[in-house]
Amino acid sequence: MSLSSPALAPISAAPFRVGIVAASYNERLVGALLAQAVATLERAGLRKTHLTVIRVPGSTEIPVAAQWLGRIERGAEFARAAVAMAALKKKGRA
Repeated sequence: MSLSSPALAPISAAPFRVGIVAASYNERLVGALLAQAVATLERAGLRKTHLTVIRVPGSTEIPVAAQWLGRIERGAEFARAAVAMAALKKKGRA
């Protein structure tokens, strides 16, 4: 038995459609998460035309927007994968 991690196989994101739902609340943190997610997807080969980003006011709206991303309209899927991101702050912390 080996204690080493398995080697990661390269994955091409080119054939996929990805949707990201990001809360607008706590923009500093969520904006950084969003930028890194988009950069990672682009490095994996995802075409910008296959990426949909939806900003919602807060974390409460994320499930509805993620569900909308998965719907089929005009015979084409909006997204094969949905990524949801929000950052919640503990009360009394900056």
